[in-house]
Amino acid sequence: MTLDYIDNDVMVLNMNGTATLTNINGSTSANILNGQIQAAVTLPINGVIDMTTLNGDIDLEIPVNTSAVLSASVTVGTIITQNLILKNEVSTLPFLSGTLGSGQGTIKLESKQIGNITVTGN
Repeated sequence: MTLDYIDNDVMVLNMNGTATLTNINGSTSANILNGQIQAAVTLPINGVIDMTTLNGDIDLEIPVNTSAVLSASVTVGTIITQNLILKNEVSTLPFLSGTLGSGQGTIKLESKQIGNITVTGN
């Protein structure tokens, strides 16, 4: 499933497969049972990105000037951030949290069983 060029809030529920969300400008919720979430989202002030997989990877691209409190957790997998500055970073093997900019939104990412999470600033 692919959603592209949406200037509004988005909610995706999918059992299996890949959800590709590109050029999304709004709060975004995506829940996938078995599969991958690939997303490029511009988060509005006080917006929320909430993405969860049971088994699968989450690849999120956000602007480098995003303002949000970020939390990411995995059970079996890795968490990687690229080209982002996290203030007050807390990083343990299964968990990462920190603040992007002034923290005016929320980003919550979770792979509940097996999966990797990558968050990239663009």
